[in-house]
Amino acid sequence: MTAAADPRDALSGRLGHAFQGLDLLREALTHRSFANEIAGSRDNERLALLGDAVLSLVVAERLLATAPERSRWAGAPRSRCSPPRSRRCSG
Repeated sequence: MTAAADPRDALSGRLGHAFQGLDLLREALTHRSFANEIAGSRDNERLALLGDAVLSLVVAERLLATAPERSRWAGAPRSRCSPPRSRRCSG
């Protein structure tokens, strides 16, 4: 009888990525409801917040670099620049 494969190895194989920080991977895959049941567990909320911020930054940078109206955005108030980014990042 063979030992059960580590699910992290299976995930690595399917994604084609070798994870180095197994604690970080565990945190990324842990939902808040599960973390509440296991003392000392961390959920993925902070990583989700960070991911949302990074996505927003990348989209804003891309919009400013490629949008035809970018010349109108130079010095524009934030309230005028945010809606196009929000439409692409929210959902």
